[in-house]
Amino acid sequence: MNFYKDYVSIFENALSDVQEKTEDWKAGNSKKVQRKKTDVKNVGKSKTYEDAIDKYESVLQQIKKNWNYMTKDECNPLVVALELLDKSSLGKDYNAFKATYQDLQKSLKLIVNENYEEFSRSIATFGIIMENITESQEKAQEIEKTILESQKRLIYKKSDLRSIHQRSLHLKEILRILKAIDDLRKIPEILERHISEKKFLTAIILLKEAQEITERYEMSKINALIDIKRYISGHKNSLMHIILEELHNHLYLKSPYCDTYWAPYTLGQKDAYSCCFKEK
Repeated sequence: MNFYKDYVSIFENALSDVQEKTEDWKAGNSKKVQRKKTDVKNVGKSKTYEDAIDKYESVLQQIKKNWNYMTKDECNPLVVALELLDKSSLGKDYNAFKATYQDLQKSLKLIVNENYEEFSRSIATFGIIMENITESQEKAQEIEKTILESQKRLIYKKSDLRSIHQRSLHLKEILRILKAIDDLRKIPEILERHISEKKFLTAIILLKEAQEITERYEMSKINALIDIKRYISGHKNSLMHIILEELHNHLYLKSPYCDTYWAPYTLGQKDAYSCCFKEK
């Protein structure tokens, strides 16, 4: 009984191996057959394409031979149509013309069918190329416009350039005068601050600079500066009196800073006054 079971298991294993090998062989043969079919299909396709090209070239040769006058600029379509419809000996063969037209359509259709993918890609590429060409034309127009404007600006006459230069210098002079006027308007406030802080040297320098500015030729004609001129002229004399008074105060100890150096008069002192410096 055990021997029978072993025999059956061996037979089943052998049968499964045979089935696997058979399936592998079938798969390999199917791939070979498919490859052969593909090769045959490609061969048929290339043969059909070559036939279409040959047919197209033969039709073109026929057109150049029999209907070449229709491709010229001086060809009149109305005259050609009347000649084709004329059935007399002077007319043209309409049936031959129609057959040539049909052969041309068939050959073109075969070429398009064989290369429709290439034609589709060519159409898409053509659209992209047209967009780039349009964009390039717009940029070229902008560049041309800029060049024309530059040329117009470069052909100015010398007299025009001279007037522009003089105008520029005039505006610079106006800006300089306006800045000087603004500085003069600030002088009274600054001068009063220096005098109150007893910065007399700085006040004298500022007053001297202000007087030099007001005595310039362009400033002497400005009526709006009359008040400032009077202020500067008045402070030129008053500042001298203020400085002399301060010097007298220091010399004769009249300054508030010298109050500590004075001593009260006492009976019996021999000097007319007594100056006592207190020890700090």
